[in-house]
Amino acid sequence: MKKRNTHQRFARRGSIWATASALSLLLPAAAAWADGQIKFKIVDAKNGAVLPGATIVIKAGPRDLDDIQFNTAANGLVTTGDLDSGERTYKITAIVNGISYKELIGKIAVVDNQTIEVELKLEQKGEIETILVNRVVRIDISDPSIYTSRDREHLQYFPNGVGNRQSLSKALRSVPGMVPNSQNRLHPRGESDNGTFYIDGFQLPSLLSGRAAQILTPDMIEGIKVRTGNLAASLGGGSTILETSLRPAIGAYKSPLAPVFEYAFGGEEYGGTSQTLTVSRQLGTHLNSSGKQETNPDSRAGYVLTYSRRDTDNFLESPQPQRQMSNNKGTSESLLGKFSYRLSEKAEASAFIGSSGARNGVSNRQGLSSSFINRGQGYGFGGNSNATDFPRVNFQDGTNFAASQEILGNNVRQSDNHNFYALQFKRTFSPKLKGTISIGGADTRQDTTNRNVLGYPLTTGAAYSASTLPANYSIEYNPATTLNFTQGQVQADFNYGDSDSQHAYKFGVIAQDLKGDETYQFVPMSQAAANAVTALPYVGNSLRANANNTSWPSMLIRRTGGYSAFYLQDTYTATKQLSLNVGVRVENFSQDQRIRFAASDPRASYDTKRSESMVSPRLNALYLFPKGLIKSLGKDQPMVLRVGYNRIVTTPGIGQGAIGLGQSGTTPLPVAAQTNDQLDFSVEQQLRGQTIRLSSYNKDLKNAHGWQQMIQGPQAGAFSMVNQGNATINGFEMLYEIKPRTLDQQPGALDAISSGLSGYVSYTSSNAKRRALTGGGMVPQEFDQQQTVNVGAGYQLRDQSQLALTYYHGSGLQSSVTTLGGTRAPIDQLDLRLRTRPRLISNLHTIEFGVENVTNSRNALNFAQGAAATGTTSLGGTRFQQGRRLVLTLLGKF
Repeated sequence: MKKRNTHQRFARRGSIWATASALSLLLPAAAAWADGQIKFKIVDAKNGAVLPGATIVIKAGPRDLDDIQFNTAANGLVTTGDLDSGERTYKITAIVNGISYKELIGKIAVVDNQTIEVELKLEQKGEIETILVNRVVRIDISDPSIYTSRDREHLQYFPNGVGNRQSLSKALRSVPGMVPNSQNRLHPRGESDNGTFYIDGFQLPSLLSGRAAQILTPDMIEGIKVRTGNLAASLGGGSTILETSLRPAIGAYKSPLAPVFEYAFGGEEYGGTSQTLTVSRQLGTHLNSSGKQETNPDSRAGYVLTYSRRDTDNFLESPQPQRQMSNNKGTSESLLGKFSYRLSEKAEASAFIGSSGARNGVSNRQGLSSSFINRGQGYGFGGNSNATDFPRVNFQDGTNFAASQEILGNNVRQSDNHNFYALQFKRTFSPKLKGTISIGGADTRQDTTNRNVLGYPLTTGAAYSASTLPANYSIEYNPATTLNFTQGQVQADFNYGDSDSQHAYKFGVIAQDLKGDETYQFVPMSQAAANAVTALPYVGNSLRANANNTSWPSMLIRRTGGYSAFYLQDTYTATKQLSLNVGVRVENFSQDQRIRFAASDPRASYDTKRSESMVSPRLNALYLFPKGLIKSLGKDQPMVLRVGYNRIVTTPGIGQGAIGLGQSGTTPLPVAAQTNDQLDFSVEQQLRGQTIRLSSYNKDLKNAHGWQQMIQGPQAGAFSMVNQGNATINGFEMLYEIKPRTLDQQPGALDAISSGLSGYVSYTSSNAKRRALTGGGMVPQEFDQQQTVNVGAGYQLRDQSQLALTYYHGSGLQSSVTTLGGTRAPIDQLDLRLRTRPRLISNLHTIEFGVENVTNSRNALNFAQGAAATGTTSLGGTRFQQGRRLVLTLLGKF
């Protein structure tokens, strides 16, 4: 018997990691495990051809939690993990390239410290159609949903966002329709929001817009499915679902995970450093039904902890192409822990806890070239004045200069803190009924503060006087905003059915309790800034206590409400080629919004309510063409056709600026839920070692959501969710992927080793048109993406050294127009990653060299959050790509 035990000590760094380190040191070492293995080779009894993708199920014994399942690789081979010694029963089934094989059941003896090799022959049962054998099915031929799958290996292999190892939004640029902006949000398929995260089936609570903290990092997840169309009724929260799975905390059935310590330490240009640490361990022993310890036990419990931190002087994209480190220093750190415990053979409890935070400066404007004349050149309120237009002032020594934010010492900072948690209980109630119950919640906070001096010592030498504001000034406001949001959630999901049935039912409920508190205060530093506040439709005059600008009180907003939903769906396998997913989701959303001003303010407060109930039908279909349609190109490879109609409800974020306007433009009502009637059509064709998917969609939005700044213009604006009337979005997407060839599987390995060329081409084009405006004069945003391309290519040798490149071209929003009457300014970015083979210290450690923005492109960002659709008004100001960044990382594991 082998026993693996690893002890590591870590230096404490940061409050989050100190907690993680203390937890890991308190927990015992991993359990022992058995050594017996089985190496299966599955072939066709008729012609001797190997059968890739055959399913082998090792039947569960009286002490097992469940059956153990494996699938053969391209060479027809698979080696199981470590198994208990003794006689085991296996069942083998296969449908390979449209040919169905008879089920084979047998028994085999497992011997300690030996790998038993066996070749088994399957007889053909029937054919859907005659197809070439020995072809691996790479596309999903059973799920009607339209999704793109990315595992941790893919996210770390292709260098999207190589300059920021924490960024999941940049790493997902390879997914068609996923377009990131400069503040960690994704604009999926022409919409302004970034979709809804599910973690191990648990719907993650809403998070704030404009955040700098990374909620999840690529190192934290095992894989992610980005679902953009044909959504099942079990999925709610928006039109795009980011379905993530975390690393397992307990090994699967007699193959417990070894204790692991993984690390990545990096150094960057712009004074940057990064650290990522992961520790996992198995605990205790699983007892059988009589309460006795097993001879070769599973682990009873386990945990995985991942901590990530990044510091840099060029944290977010800046308002100018040069001097990008001006008030742009930032720190971001995240911690995610998963803990699992086996209660019995049929029940398991898990918990995960996430915590993330960021502290960063809101980078200063320094002035731009004349090509940005209609967008402003970085001077005055909103950055909309040019250097020649802005009043020039003199130092006491007579030096003449244009007073930029940098010169005047503008120092506005933002901090974010997010925490979420969940406890899950999974149980097999019967051979057909399984369920998961989750209880969790979140609390999140965002603060904007400043260290600006209330005076003008560099210009006039006079003290600050609110009654004699200058006409314009580069320091816009002394802001103080605080946003708090808490959410509690109960979720239950149940599956009914088995592999022999044509029907697979799923039903469940979710209930959320929502609370939010916001405080806004904007002390203007110029008359232009004061006018922008007072021009707000219903807030402006209330934010000013008197007419001479001497008092600027705080506005307080409190929201309470809830969301609940019930769903029922059936995945019906009508024939071997036709699958249907039919369901309905019944949802209710309510919000009570109370706005009041400082206690000394005699004006009345607003108290408004909104309650909505919606019924959302879902009808999706999948049809399999076993030989495909393009036979000359596909070489008789399968093709899948997916079509669907979905009604999708997106409820507004209750924790941040969700202020709607009544038709009169005077009463601030809570934001209404967005409804989307969406049609999808997708064709996915498998080629030899490749796949290609073509998709088109149409969205008909009612009460379309958008993010805008409460006050248009300043760098440190408060983001507010608004309804922007109705909209129509039409889009087309293409994804081409080539997979590397598969080498012979190594003895005892569950996964084949891949090498060779791999790559993808992702193309997106969408056109969003707003059809009506909500009252109050809100400017509509168009999040359409015309001609957006992401290309990735990489090569990996057998020794696991690799080189990969990505090229990203984004066409941009209307906000990217930089000249009067001009066209949109695109982003062009080339990234590179080179990784040596793991030959340092026992072949477990490697060096990675990355270059973000190889060509040092400094184009204006085309996804500036809060920018207007007309291209003539700037809400958030122009931002630019970050300059070339070199990154050197040492990474490995014990």
